[in-house]
Amino acid sequence: LDPTPTGSGQRPGFPALPQDYNGRVSLDAARIVANADGTFWVCDEYGPYIYKFSAAGKMLAAIRPPEAFIPQRQGSDSFAANSPGKGQSAPSPVEHDTGRQNNQGLEGLGLSPDRRSLFALLQSATRQDGGNGGSSPRGNTRLLVYDLTGTVPVLKGEYVVPLPTYSAKGVARVAAQSELQVLSNTRILVLARDGGAGRGSEKASVYRRVLVYDLAAATNIAGTAFDRPDTPVAPGGVLDASVKPATRSELVDLIDPMQRSRFGLHN
Repeated sequence: LDPTPTGSGQRPGFPALPQDYNGRVSLDAARIVANADGTFWVCDEYGPYIYKFSAAGKMLAAIRPPEAFIPQRQGSDSFAANSPGKGQSAPSPVEHDTGRQNNQGLEGLGLSPDRRSLFALLQSATRQDGGNGGSSPRGNTRLLVYDLTGTVPVLKGEYVVPLPTYSAKGVARVAAQSELQVLSNTRILVLARDGGAGRGSEKASVYRRVLVYDLAAATNIAGTAFDRPDTPVAPGGVLDASVKPATRSELVDLIDPMQRSRFGLHN
């Protein structure tokens, strides 16, 4: 259920939470990661937050990302994603001024193999970094890395992850990411694709690939001015010259039957 355009849920020990008209916390959950003790993490599109739940399903904590990620309209938190339910009003303006764009929150989540770090990846670039729909220059998205060794998760890394582009009817579009798998403390797998196309859709998919990103030489922007909404890391979609992004290489094209056969995959 889409959160209210203004206001938020206030609960002791939690940051301001996306809240629906019925007073409940609104989550658009994207990925679940289980911990060895039975607790689990959930990343969400609205906040975009990372929530921790007990094995019984009780919400224990919520991680609020840097302010550059938080959706704001006219200088205030506004978690609505312009998906109003029956009888609910649409937010004004429809799109945010800064923060994650509508329905493009934290779409990827994963633990490092040593389970000491939690990785979370924004589906595409923030509004201030060029995010404004599929044909906008929203390719420079952001990856967050949290240290889990203490009692409270601590942000220790933030990196720019450049998403690929593809052509749809002659128009260049960014392939937003929809899945993350952590290979090591410096390498991740990412599934980038054309949304709303492919199996189960009337439209054939033209881009659907598994990519490998390497963070080893990328610039860590955590704790810098880029964490503020008024300081884009990629104004107009052009990455700041001082920032080195993660490097990208292709593992497999899921549309190509020859490449799929290498992995025993079929469509």
